[in-house]
Amino acid sequence: MGTVMQLRIYLLIYTMQAKTQIRRDAYKKVLDSLNAAILKAESNKENEDFEYFRDSVIQRFEYSIEHRWKLLKNILELEDGILPLSSPREVFKEAHKV
Repeated sequence: MGTVMQLRIYLLIYTMQAKTQIRRDAYKKVLDSLNAAILKAESNKENEDFEYFRDSVIQRFEYSIEHRWKLLKNILELEDGILPLSSPREVFKEAHKV
């Protein structure tokens, strides 16, 4: 019985590690996308369509915050054993403590 429980714990940890790595990779892509949008907006400041570029930056920033708190949640749960965290506010509060 102990071996089965150890195996389940190992699989849970492995799954959480894989999920965290996937979130890290996705977050890097989101930041690259945000940086590209910022550069595009800066190069089009004088353009009449600047408002659309600005809105794109804002939307990608919001998206990056969403990814950030979910990644932090995974890291705090996996590495620091902090459970359960259900809201962005809780996650950022705990991350600040660590």
